[in-house]
Amino acid sequence: MANLLATTLLGKTGFLRQIDLGGVQELLVTPQNGTLVALKFAKQTLAATAVVDITADRLNFSNLEPYQSETVKLLGLKVYTETGSLLGLVGDVCWNAPTLTLQTITVMDSQQRTSRVIASRQIVEITSNAVIVTADEALSLNLATVPAA
Repeated sequence: MANLLATTLLGKTGFLRQIDLGGVQELLVTPQNGTLVALKFAKQTLAATAVVDITADRLNFSNLEPYQSETVKLLGLKVYTETGSLLGLVGDVCWNAPTLTLQTITVMDSQQRTSRVIASRQIVEITSNAVIVTADEALSLNLATVPAA
């Protein structure tokens, strides 16, 4: 598996051997670069590096290593250009599976009629309140705008 999508990970049940950890409630990233670092369950937040296998309906963990460093919930954040224009909300995130590094974010407009895919190289900053992306016209041409399903 080359990429992981946030929308396919949310709700998957986590297991440590036969112990049911419940469904994934939130996916947490580092504010520095958007790397997926933790998965939040009802009773605990675990390190993403402890995931050893992902199947159609479950995540298998090697241990219950907690994750306690600074994180940001990326899904649902507002996305702005450097000049302050609101592009929409983060509707999905794609990470490289082996490294858990951020590849792209999908931004939904406010009416959720169209989506825009933004490459990680276009992200200037991730905060707990917003994602700031480059306003560079040359990079903006690389954005793929597609009708929302």
